[in-house]
Parts: sequence; C-alpha cells; structure tokens
Amino acid sequence: MGVAALVLGIISIILSFTPIAWIGIIAGVVGIVLAVLERKKAPSGIATGGLVTSIIGTVLSAILFLACVLCVAAMKKGIDDPAFQKSFQQELEKVTKDPNLKKSLEELNKELKKK
Repeated sequence: MGVAALVLGIISIILSFTPIAWIGIIAGVVGIVLAVLERKKAPSGIATGGLVTSIIGTVLSAILFLACVLCVAAMKKGIDDPAFQKSFQQELEKVTKDPNLKKSLEELNKELKKK
C-alpha cells in the first residue's frame, strides 16, 4: 500500500498542473488514506514518502483548481459587464471594416482552396 500511496501522490502532483486537477485531489486523498494505513501497519520510508507526496499533491491540486475556478468566475463577470461588451463590439466593428483584413482573408481562402 505504501507504493500505491507514493504513486498516487506523484500522480496527484502531476495532475495538479492539468485542467483535470480535481482528479488530482481525489488521487491525493486516496494516497493519504493508503499511506496512513500502511504506516499504522508497518512504518516504512515508502509509506512516509507516499504520505508526503499525497499531501503535497492534494494541497497543490486544490489550490490550483480553486485558482482556475476563481479565474473563470472573474472572466465571466468581466464578459457580462455592459461596458466591456460595448467596447468589444466597437473594436470588432473596427476590425471588420479594415480593408487589409478582408484582403488577407481572401488570400487565405484561396490558399486553402488550393490544398
């Protein structure tokens, strides 16, 4: 069980840097449980390493997951802001009226049709 805890801790640390950090939280918690059970049964360095990596992975995954949730919430709040929507619409109108953009898009379209 100590090796499993160590592996789950390492997986938890790795998953904390991915969009599925919530799975890292689950893996870390399972790793903590396995490491604690192993340390009660037969204390070893592997079990301690599993406990440490699982705790680090769980905390890191939770912090980064929370940061992502807060970023998405802030982004949604900003996008829903009427001042942002008006400014975005004005910039979009400027860009779509740009003759260079139309020419570039036509050239790109021709190149894509050739392939």
